[in-house]
Amino acid sequence: MKKSIGIIFSLAVVGVMILGCGKKETEEAVVPAVKVCYSETEKYPELADYLADYYEIPGEECLETRYYYNRIDLNGDGTEEIFAFVVGDYTKGEAGDPGLILSVEDEGFTVLEAFDEIRTPVIVSDDMTEGWRDLVFPVYGKGIEPGYLTCYYHPGGGYQTEQNVFREEKGPVFGTQILSNNLIDDMDQGRYLTLKE
Repeated sequence: MKKSIGIIFSLAVVGVMILGCGKKETEEAVVPAVKVCYSETEKYPELADYLADYYEIPGEECLETRYYYNRIDLNGDGTEEIFAFVVGDYTKGEAGDPGLILSVEDEGFTVLEAFDEIRTPVIVSDDMTEGWRDLVFPVYGKGIEPGYLTCYYHPGGGYQTEQNVFREEKGPVFGTQILSNNLIDDMDQGRYLTLKE
């Protein structure tokens, strides 16, 4: 009996391997090889207040507006920037939600870049342009074919924030995936931070 079970198990494994080998890979598919990081879970009141002021969100809307953030070094200088993302009816756009890249200083935050509408998760690529890591965003919805777009840093202009100047990403992406939370699951399970309590 044990021998029969072992043979059936072995045949099943071989069958799965054969089926897996039959899949064709497309050259256009982005196959991310990334370290996955979920948003920080610790409340950050100074950041929440800054985001509420920056986006001019009314007090009552702040109670329902969620924020997500990760710390990550984008330019290799050993100091982490903050990538923050705001989710709510007041700030939502047709193609996503707004995000900010911030530096943290003694006197507060400085906006390094502002994105009007992005989707998450964001892949912070190992590839760099002009000393800053490339950012890879998923795109989907509004009749757009799902895929990835890469945002590059330009000297004198910073990250280009308009999606029409992003480049389509076709090759494998290596780096760190941030803001990886499933926003729907977070909402259903109450695992999120709001700008005000």
